Amino acid sequence: MTNKILLNSYYNKPVEMPDLCTKANAQKYLGLDMDKLNTDKDQWLKNDLPQWLADAKERESQMPEPKRIK
Repeated sequence: MTNKILLNSYYNKPVEMPDLCTKANAQKYLGLDMDKLNTDKDQWLKNDLPQWLADAKERESQMPEPKRIK
């Protein structure tokens, strides 16, 4: 009720909304360059991920084993 009063009292003209019915339209509206983002992701997966996983495995090997509950 309060919303209707406020809307009718202050601004009651049509508001143009962008077409966001698909993910691609939303990404385009936000200005995301999906080709570049996907290329960057592929490069990261190819070049950086293997080293990242190796570092994680090394860190995990240095962690103490959890104590078992009897």
